[in-house]
Amino acid sequence: MRSTIIKGVSDNLYANLGSNVDIIGAVIEKGKATDYLIYELELDGAELLEFLAKFRAGDDFAADINLENRYVLISYDW
Repeated sequence: MRSTIIKGVSDNLYANLGSNVDIIGAVIEKGKATDYLIYELELDGAELLEFLAKFRAGDDFAADINLENRYVLISYDW
């Protein structure tokens, strides 16, 4: 199962980005391993919007992202 989710650190945002392997690969490359085949990448809202734009993702919740808040992308690849 492959999946990436976004969880708000500073707010209650929760979003599932699905199983896009390009997104998962980017989180693995830029983030850190927190467990076997689980990777996390923490970004502020501005960085998150830039990240999502690269993959043309997040249009349905982009308006809920606060530029100064912190968010964690969590990718599972098992």
